[in-house]
Amino acid sequence: MPVYKSLPQVKVSVHNTHEEWDGIKNPTTKTPAVYKLEMGKHTGTHVDALNHMAAKHEGKSIDTMPLSMFYTEGICLDFSHKNLQELITSEEVKEQLEKEKLSIKEGDTVLICTKHYTKHFDTEN
Repeated sequence: MPVYKSLPQVKVSVHNTHEEWDGIKNPTTKTPAVYKLEMGKHTGTHVDALNHMAAKHEGKSIDTMPLSMFYTEGICLDFSHKNLQELITSEEVKEQLEKEKLSIKEGDTVLICTKHYTKHFDTEN
């Protein structure tokens, strides 16, 4: 998975094998029993609590956010035709909603598909 350049990269390694647990010395085969996963908290899908956005939101940590904020109706708008660093304007969002016969209701989650990963992963971009 892509990770922002200054953040810790994802590392997956074998923490223990069955052979270790069974006391087998120098096994010819090692079968993983427990994997170890290391990653920064800003890796993959996550939620930024309000207190992450600005000091004025002190005390508004993730544990204070109601669960209703995380279980919503939602839509996905396709902007995969956009180029690298090309802005998506509010007018374009309105046009895309019309084109796809969708509407944004209060409380909806709106996903925007840019296919950035597909188009640019492992490139200079």
